[in-house]
Amino acid sequence: MTRQALLTLAEDLSRQNGFDAFSYADLSRALGITKAAVHHHFPTKAALAQALVDDYSTRVLTELAALNGHPADQLRRFVALYRAASADGTRLCLCVAYGAMPARQSEAVQGAVAQFHTDVTAWLTPVTAALPAVTLPAPALLALVEGAQIMARAAGTIAPFDAATQPLLAQLETPV
Repeated sequence: MTRQALLTLAEDLSRQNGFDAFSYADLSRALGITKAAVHHHFPTKAALAQALVDDYSTRVLTELAALNGHPADQLRRFVALYRAASADGTRLCLCVAYGAMPARQSEAVQGAVAQFHTDVTAWLTPVTAALPAVTLPAPALLALVEGAQIMARAAGTIAPFDAATQPLLAQLETPV
């Protein structure tokens, strides 16, 4: 229970303010536990970051694997997944937050974030290949939704995300 509570809180703080914006003291205070209890579950902050990326990647890739149906619907739901993760412009996806500041992360975490991007691109590739109206390749689509999240977070509102992804969503309305 404590380990999962730590992961949940640390993920929320990372997605809202970045990994460097909280300490083990902040986590222990928020959860009413000792710093020693935090260190028991995650001996180092690098170990916590690795656990966060591993947990997050598993959850997102499981969600993507469950997106069945017509490729246009899959892509719409993909965009909606990233939009929802933006929490109206107040958060970033964990791998967006960590990917934006790679020098602040261990090589293992950098590798896990890169693997996340590879896995999401691999999921997107057959989806986009089945949609001739979509003119962006999978890596560009991933960059689009991740960049749109950054813009929304900087503005503190979801409007930039919607403006950036609207042309893509409009392409999905084009008859095939």
